Amino acid sequence: MNKISAIILTKNSEQMLADCIDSVSFCDEIIIVDDNSTDRTPDLAKHLGARVFNYKSDSFAKKRNFGLEKAKYKWVIYIDDDERVSKDLESNIKDQILSKTKNEFSAYKIKRKNFYLGNHEWPQIENHLRLFSKSSLKEWKGALHETPIVEGEVSELDGFLLHYTHRDLSSMVKKTIEWSKIEAEL
Repeated sequence: MNKISAIILTKNSEQMLADCIDSVSFCDEIIIVDDNSTDRTPDLAKHLGARVFNYKSDSFAKKRNFGLEKAKYKWVIYIDDDERVSKDLESNIKDQILSKTKNEFSAYKIKRKNFYLGNHEWPQIENHLRLFSKSSLKEWKGALHETPIVEGEVSELDGFLLHYTHRDLSSMVKKTIEWSKIEAEL
């Protein structure tokens, strides 16, 4: 049977982290790549059973590549601290990945639903490559809006990754300023 590593990127995520980790509790290991949090994020993650690594970088690709290096298992799934694996997606991952001895695909796209300011669903469903056979994922490229480089066939899973972005106006403004700075430097 296959095993899976969940890789979660965090920074000052103590308010959202427990739900995030709980949504990937079906995974065999949970890796936190923490970007110098100043709150209790690393301590909370350790308390919840995750392996925590501090890694400071403005490049999301570098953070994801660092997490890949730390992963122990054959499959890796990436989620961010403001995302949750839905029960339907969890069930599909178990059916397609964890219960099979051999898999015909190297990576899977996952549909993502975005929720804006709490409960206003963004109308567009996005597709992101987030689940990979570790040997097929060669690397991530790009500092912002990073892209995985994968060898092999790609399929799509049923179920959703739920993205709770911009939970309030102040977090929306803060994130917009941070990302604008990174994009301007690029």
